[in-house]
Amino acid sequence: MRIVFLVQNTFTQRDEDRFGIKTIQKNGIEVEVWDVRNCIHHNVSSQKNEYSPSFLKVFKTKKDLKILLNRLDPHDIAIVNLDYGYRYHFIYRIFLQKNVKFGFIRLEIIPTKILQPRFTTPVISNFFQKLVNVFKNPKAFLDRQYCRISPEKLGLKPADFIFVSGKHSLEINNINRFLVSKEKTKIILGHALDYDVFLSRKELQSSSGEKSYAVFIDGYIPFHPDVLYVYDRSPYDPIEYYAKLTRFFDYFEQKTSLPVVIAAHPKADYDNNPFTYGNRKIIKGKTVELIAQSKAVLSHYSTSLNFACLYQKPILFLSLRMFENTGLHKNIEIFAKSLEKTPLLIDGHVQPNVLEELQVSPILYEQYRENFIKQKGSPEQPSWQIFSDWAKEQFKTGA
Repeated sequence: MRIVFLVQNTFTQRDEDRFGIKTIQKNGIEVEVWDVRNCIHHNVSSQKNEYSPSFLKVFKTKKDLKILLNRLDPHDIAIVNLDYGYRYHFIYRIFLQKNVKFGFIRLEIIPTKILQPRFTTPVISNFFQKLVNVFKNPKAFLDRQYCRISPEKLGLKPADFIFVSGKHSLEINNINRFLVSKEKTKIILGHALDYDVFLSRKELQSSSGEKSYAVFIDGYIPFHPDVLYVYDRSPYDPIEYYAKLTRFFDYFEQKTSLPVVIAAHPKADYDNNPFTYGNRKIIKGKTVELIAQSKAVLSHYSTSLNFACLYQKPILFLSLRMFENTGLHKNIEIFAKSLEKTPLLIDGHVQPNVLEELQVSPILYEQYRENFIKQKGSPEQPSWQIFSDWAKEQFKTGA
C-alpha cells in the first residue's frame, strides 16, 4: 500500500509536517511526494528544492510523470494538491484508467477564505479586448473553457474522498469542487492541524496555569514579506504603526492591570529592528504557550486565533486608520465577524472600552470551533492518524 501526494509547489520541511508524513510512515504505509510543477508550469522549471527527503520525486518532463502514473494500481491512494484544468486532464484520466483512489485535503481553513464577500468578474464587452486576453494568456483561457464542461463528459470520475476539518471546509470556492460529488465522494472528518497541537499539549489545557498578562499576536505588519511582495513599498509606516500600538497597550494596561506580552511573528526580526513595542517583553516561538497561559488575546487577525478559541480566551481585534484603504482592515473585520465581534479602532477619537471586550461567549467559540477547526464526531486523534486508519481500512477490505 502506498500514499502518493501530488504537489505543484516547492516541497519544504513545513509541508512534511503539514502532510503528516511521519505519522503515515509509522502506520507502515509507504509515502511518496511527487513534485509535478515542471511538467505543468514550464516557467518555474529553474526553481530548485532546497529540501530533498528520500520520499520526494521531482519530475522534469510530462513523459516521466506519465510513466509512473501508469504504474499506479488500486492499492495506491493519491492525495492531490493540484489545480483543475486542461493541463491536468491526463492525470485525472489515468486515475480512472488505473482505478486509483484519489482525493483532496481541506484541513486548513480560515474565516477570510469563507466569509470574504464574493465579487463577480467584470464583463469585458469589447470583443477585441477579449481576443487580446486570449493571446496574452491562452492557458488560462483554455482552463476556463475546460471548466465549463462537466467532468462526466470529459471522462473523469469524482474524487473518492475529501479530508476535511470544520463545516466550512466544503464551502471553499475552490477549483477542485468540480470533482467533489455529494453522492460519490467520501467525507473523512479530521480537524485543523492546530488541533493536533492542542491535543499534544494537554498540560496547557488546565486553567490553573493561567497567568496575569495579555498577549498580542504580532503580525510584523510593516515588514511582513507578503506585504512587501504585494506592494513595492509597505503602505504601513513603521514609526506610526508601532507608536500607535504602544500607546494603546499603555492604555490597555492601565485599564486592565494586565501587562501586554508580545508573541513575535515567526518571520519577525526584532533583534535588528529599531521599531518595537516600548520595553515590553517580546517572545518568539512560544505563541501557543503564551496564548494558553494568558488572560486575554489581542490581535489584528491571525490563524493563531484558533488557539485563543480552543483555550477559551477573550479576543480583542485591533485595527488602525492606516489599514482602512487596504485589504488588511477587511480581513480583520471578517475574523471579528466570525465571533460576532467588531474591531476596535485604537487610534480613533474615542478610546474603546476594553473591559467590555474581556468576555468569552462559549456558544460562539464552540460555533467557531465547529465551523473552522473540528466538527463533532471527528475522533480525538491527530488528523493524519485518522486518515491512516481510514486508508488501511480501504486496503484491508478492498473497499
